[in-house]
Amino acid sequence: MAGIDAEMAEYFQRFLLPIAAVIIGIRLIVFIYRKIFPPVFASFCRRVSRKHHEAIQKQKEKLFAEMSSLSQENKRCFALEIGCGPGSNFAMYPPNTSLTVVEPNEHFKTDVASNAAKFSSLEIANFLAMGAEDLKEHVADGSQDAVVSTLTLCSVQDLEAVVSEVYRVLKPGGHFYFIEHTEAHEKGCWSHIFQRLLAPVFYALVECNLTRTPWVTVDRAGFSKVQYTKTQIGSLPSLFKWHVFGCAVK
Repeated sequence: MAGIDAEMAEYFQRFLLPIAAVIIGIRLIVFIYRKIFPPVFASFCRRVSRKHHEAIQKQKEKLFAEMSSLSQENKRCFALEIGCGPGSNFAMYPPNTSLTVVEPNEHFKTDVASNAAKFSSLEIANFLAMGAEDLKEHVADGSQDAVVSTLTLCSVQDLEAVVSEVYRVLKPGGHFYFIEHTEAHEKGCWSHIFQRLLAPVFYALVECNLTRTPWVTVDRAGFSKVQYTKTQIGSLPSLFKWHVFGCAVK
């Protein structure tokens, strides 16, 4: 029995203890990462959003230009933005807009308030610190004139569920405006190859999916009209230069 006990003790020390230490270490790293990621990402996103907005400003203004018609004749425009970050799109909304923000990172709340204050005709009706996969308890069916998503659909947990919610909350005739970085449009090019190789790393680190094709999901969601343009933004890094600019009408 003593021999068996000695073998068990040696087995425990040589194998089980190191395995337990690795598991505990990984869990500790994940815990710390989840604590520090939201504020660090918010700080990083403030700079990136500004540069990205400057890189696509002309295309963005062209896409959102027709949104001004939603507030004609003193009509109140009800809009919802998914993953608004620091509020880079606030200048694009028409006068007299009541905006509901869906942003899971609460560290953007101060930025949202300060940026919205620059536009006297923009009201932040609600800040929902959550994902956009299920908004049924917070946003009524057919209540929104417009839904906006820019650089967000790459990171949502369930793309189909989010697009389904967009369709649900829009009024008949309401518009869904989306600008997203996507999988390379030229299959087999170097960008596409590196996107495929690095996709797991980027998703693990920042929950960003490099290889999504959101227009495909929008096409299948039941909208009466879907228009989009796939393009490259030459001033952006090759992994992120592939974009889609689109508008879907319920």
